[in-house]
Amino acid sequence: MSKTAKRMQRKMRIALPSLLGIFVPMGLIRKYDAKVASEDANAYILSQEVLVPEKAGINPMNVEILVHLSKKFMEAFGHVDLIFGNEALSYGNFDGHSYRLGGAMSDGVLFICDKDRYLRESVIHDGKVLISFKVAFDDDELAIIKENYRRFQENMFEWFCDTQLAEQGMLAPGDYTGVEDVIYKGTGARFYKFKKGPLKTYFALNTNCVKVADSLFENTGFEKPATGNIVTPGAYYQFLMGALERPGTKIYEKKIYSRETFGNAEEIARQEEL
Repeated sequence: MSKTAKRMQRKMRIALPSLLGIFVPMGLIRKYDAKVASEDANAYILSQEVLVPEKAGINPMNVEILVHLSKKFMEAFGHVDLIFGNEALSYGNFDGHSYRLGGAMSDGVLFICDKDRYLRESVIHDGKVLISFKVAFDDDELAIIKENYRRFQENMFEWFCDTQLAEQGMLAPGDYTGVEDVIYKGTGARFYKFKKGPLKTYFALNTNCVKVADSLFENTGFEKPATGNIVTPGAYYQFLMGALERPGTKIYEKKIYSRETFGNAEEIARQEEL
């Protein structure tokens, strides 16, 4: 298929209206809870996981897109972040000091931390369900992503939460409880802000967590959602599900991270002690 035909195909595809997509994560977490409560949890989870071997190809680097589901009010609209190899990357309103419009607008903050520690914190401590979509990129595309990330780094500077500043002797010792402090205590994350450009300011309806995924995958064969400028986590989930089901796309696997997938009660208790 020619590049022009692919562009036309994308324009012709009817996408979920973005504003309706806001409520998708809420419906997904309600359905998940109902199913694992009324059915065999392992059987249900396995029925929801999908692998398309012919699309996987050779995937030398683990690249995952995570869609967050949560029952907590402020997180119920969902969140999207990325896994590259053994690191998690997440962008959002992670500076409580800069909140405007109730947190819908703030300084944009990107944090990076260990993948396993992040998954454990999100699932076991925060009680989230994470839906992972694995992406197969070839070597040339991975090189493009690494170059996109390098340009990201050139436009970032390290930023420290209050807990880190207290550790450095720049603030009085205390139990700081901002969202950024909770993330740091749970994951040991490193925080970064942007010097300039669209990611400098986070805005929930435009420059949100989805924007980083699109920016890092720029100039690869990864499609963008045909939903206009407003792409919510729920709309992005619908886009990823569609990409998984269509031949010729780069999404090749869907899996679930949850308390149920982390093992039995004894294993969870052991993880919580780490």
